[in-house]
Formats: sequence, structure tokens, C-alpha cells
Amino acid sequence: VRADTVTLHDREGAPPATETSARNRFEGTVVGLTDGESVRTVTLDVGTDCQLAALVTSQSSRELDLQTGRTVVASFKTTATRATPRG
Repeated sequence: VRADTVTLHDREGAPPATETSARNRFEGTVVGLTDGESVRTVTLDVGTDCQLAALVTSQSSRELDLQTGRTVVASFKTTATRATPRG
């Protein structure tokens, strides 16, 4: 899943899956933050073999108070997924 297709929400503010077309939802813990000029890459541990990354604006990062250890809800549409071989 490309990081720019992942949307992050506060746990309490996340819309129910039935109210959005982004039906793939994971609760995860922020384990990494990488700052760019105007965006931030947020790495999440979602309890799977692979971590999930989300690309957010600096403003969104501040509004969500993103920091290591914070729990958020990540969502994305099925059309954002790509199958890749393990190796």
C-alpha cells in the first residue's frame, strides 16, 4: 500500500467503516516519524509482519498529535493495494 493512499484518524474520531469507502482499517501504534519539507512519513505497527506507512502533511501531524507510541486508526481503499512477491 502506497503511503500516500493511507488516511490516519484519531481513535475516537475515526468514521465507522460503513460511512466511508476506505473499508480496510487497522488500529496501529506509531513506531516511526520521518520529516520532509512539508510532509511527514508515519510508520505504524499494525500487528502484522509488515509495518504500514502513511504520508501526512505537517499540519495533519500536529492536529493528530502524532508521536511515537500514539495509537491511531489507518484506513485505505482496496484499490490502493498491490500484490508483491516476498523475497
